[in-house]
Amino acid sequence: MARIFLGLLFLQIFTLVYSQCRDGWQEQFGNCYVFVNVRRSHNGGASICERYGSKLANPKNVSELNYLKETAANEFKNANHFWIGYSKGQNNDLDGYWNNSKPNLSEGNCVAMNNVGLFMVDNCFWQHFFVCQRKACGQNEYSCINGDCIDSNYVCDGNNDCNDFSDEIHCTNRGSYFYNSLSDKISVNASIVQFLVCWFTIEVPIGYRIIMEFQLYNVTEYDWFVIFEIKKNNEISFIGDPNLSDTNTFYSRNNFVIVGYGRYHNAEGTLFDFNYTSIAIPSPILQATSDPQELSFSESWMMFPDLELSWKIEAAKGSAITLQLFELVFPNTGKNSFYIWYGDDMAVNLTDSTGNQTFTSNTSEVFIYFYSENDDRNVKLNLTYQMHTRANLTNTYLRKLLKLLSKNSSLYWRRNWLNWNKYSKLSRMLRRRWILEISKTEHLDFGTF
Repeated sequence: MARIFLGLLFLQIFTLVYSQCRDGWQEQFGNCYVFVNVRRSHNGGASICERYGSKLANPKNVSELNYLKETAANEFKNANHFWIGYSKGQNNDLDGYWNNSKPNLSEGNCVAMNNVGLFMVDNCFWQHFFVCQRKACGQNEYSCINGDCIDSNYVCDGNNDCNDFSDEIHCTNRGSYFYNSLSDKISVNASIVQFLVCWFTIEVPIGYRIIMEFQLYNVTEYDWFVIFEIKKNNEISFIGDPNLSDTNTFYSRNNFVIVGYGRYHNAEGTLFDFNYTSIAIPSPILQATSDPQELSFSESWMMFPDLELSWKIEAAKGSAITLQLFELVFPNTGKNSFYIWYGDDMAVNLTDSTGNQTFTSNTSEVFIYFYSENDDRNVKLNLTYQMHTRANLTNTYLRKLLKLLSKNSSLYWRRNWLNWNKYSKLSRMLRRRWILEISKTEHLDFGTF
């Protein structure tokens, strides 16, 4: 009886571990889907999907389309649409499912699905939830984190068959320990380290990032220690080593981190311990008021590599928003982007460090997008936002006009006091300049001036 019970228990564990899709993914139509409740740009969502050997979901028929629509309604609460990987003309059977019968390319060129199951194009930088899709593994296969499928007999055999170590992360009999809670403390004592090499793997939900903070580190120079992660295409990315770093805090670029330790001498007591936490960097909606407010973000966010941030700022209807950029510092290497949209129109595009600039919208809604590869963690952003009413803006530009007129007229009379025709041209030029400045922020009828 005991043997039968153990056999049934082993069969149950085997079935749970070696399913066709990994935990958190749903199997349907021979594919694995994961619905990611973190808002990202179209490219940001696609990059996260690639980390798992997948792509943004791409329905091939009405059944797949309906599955995405119905499941998203349960997974994405209060979301009007989400990113997918569909494109116009790739499937004639679904070309009739575009919102308003056809894509409006003036609204963008990345495809999303709305909550009634219709395709639509949107600005690729807008932040939405998204769905990843990849092929499911067979019944006797193990699903690797990177999307590969291997024979289930190869799991915990001591070899990196998945090429991302994910087939060796649940193997305590081989010195491999796995953690999947959002936060935890990992303490490693010499008495439990019975192997020459041990692995400690942390995996949190897709879209989250991991922060590790070491409280104790007694690893000597004769030991081997490394913190790394796997990027797309199984590329290993080194995160750090407390022995070689001037910090005890380390930040991941995705949700999957591996700590490796090798002991080559006799040791006693605690070797190292650290706390880890995980966060999903939000895309907040902020409300502008008549008082300046600092752009809200956590300084710890700036420490993450491959960083994508966005903010939507709203003000009362009919008003405008002024942004005061005090400091923007990008790393000297890698891709960097800082964009500002007034409504649907891109107004600012910065790729280099700058500061002391003022931007005033012509709409009551502003969208800010920030991206940096940020491998050297040298990033700074200092910005305030403020709402202006139409009257305040008009008075502001009137003062600027009077100051400009006074400055230029004095200069003129000192140098060209007889050239009245030239001064008249200057007056007309200044008036046009004033109207142009106000037209950037206000919709006024200048025929009354």
